[in-house]
Amino acid sequence: MSKRTRIDIIADNGGGITLQYHGRVKYAHTYNNGAQVIEDLIAVVDGFGAENWDGNEYPEIGFDEYDQDTESNGGYRWYTGTADQLIKEFAGIDPDDAWGHNVKELAIHARYQLAI
Repeated sequence: MSKRTRIDIIADNGGGITLQYHGRVKYAHTYNNGAQVIEDLIAVVDGFGAENWDGNEYPEIGFDEYDQDTESNGGYRWYTGTADQLIKEFAGIDPDDAWGHNVKELAIHARYQLAI
C-alpha cells in the first residue's frame, strides 16, 4: 500500500460515487454515501489501503476509463489523485456550488474531516 496510490473518484449524475483504487490490489466500489468515501480516503492517508476493505467489485466490474464526451455532456464528474489530494480537492469545493448531491456530500464531509 502506498499513500501515493492513484485513486479515481467518479460521481455520476444518478447520485452514485465510484472509487477506483489503483494499488497493488485493485479495488473498485460504488457508494451511496459521500461520508464513507471520505472515510476510506482518510484510511489510505493513515496507511490502510484497500487490500483489507470489504465490497471489492473490481473482479466483476473492472475499472471505468475516463471519457471526455460523457463528462462534457453531464454524465459524471471524474476526480483523480492521491487520497490526500482528493480530500483537499473536495474540501475546496463550495457545497452550495457543487455538481450534484453526491459531490456536495463529498465536499461537506471533506471539509469536516480537515476541520477536526
